[in-house]
Amino acid sequence: METAAYISDENLVLFWPSLIGVMAIALAHLFAPRFRFLHKPDNIWVPMSAGIALAYVFMDIFPHLAKSKANFGYVGVNPIYELLARNIYLVALIGFAVYLGIVLAEMAFRKDPAAREITFREAPVFIKIEYLSLAAYNFLIGYLIAEQVTHRAEPAVLFAIAMAVHFAGLDYLARGHFPKVYDDFMRYASAAAVLAGWVSGVVVEITNASLDIWYSFLAGGIIVIAAVYELPHIHTQRQYWAFVVGAALFSLLILSIGYIGK
Repeated sequence: METAAYISDENLVLFWPSLIGVMAIALAHLFAPRFRFLHKPDNIWVPMSAGIALAYVFMDIFPHLAKSKANFGYVGVNPIYELLARNIYLVALIGFAVYLGIVLAEMAFRKDPAAREITFREAPVFIKIEYLSLAAYNFLIGYLIAEQVTHRAEPAVLFAIAMAVHFAGLDYLARGHFPKVYDDFMRYASAAAVLAGWVSGVVVEITNASLDIWYSFLAGGIIVIAAVYELPHIHTQRQYWAFVVGAALFSLLILSIGYIGK
């Protein structure tokens, strides 16, 4: 790793959109339960947020990884790093498996009616691991928003929009599962983690190969969280079309800016 030249003359114009984007995600964590539109019986925001998040994975992250895999001449620091760098989609599968295991354990615990009343301190170890992993998930996202300025052509704010919407829906659901854990710990930990990740991304720059490994792991996690937490809340045609609209609009946004294939 080396110190990032993030705030150079050519990157200064992108510094503020990046900071605004990560602040939007932090605010979504802190105030999502207060958004009244999330509490409507026929909630369309959660399906729409899933559509946006999945569109980002399939229309941007995976095409970027495909291009990087074709262009990079990876030099392995060690055999494991070399394996992951040369098999980048394996990392996405690993991310998928890790997050799926954590989420399924949490869902089984949630069947206990008393689970809603637990605090973070009282929670079982695997619940703590889940929420700490979500904080790590946020740290990674904050880091990637900062890193995109030097590694990728697209505006960092594009990624931030997708993640702010994604987390608004996700946090609404998380609070419904464990209100005290969310109110007392998760929203603050997630907001702090995404900001800390952004600061780390400004200060430290990692190699393209390492960044792609992180991106791929994140893609697997986004797919699990959207599929297991958000998509099951589609019960009506209106909610289904909200998912379609979210995915379509964000896909069109990515295509219109012209980053796919560059």
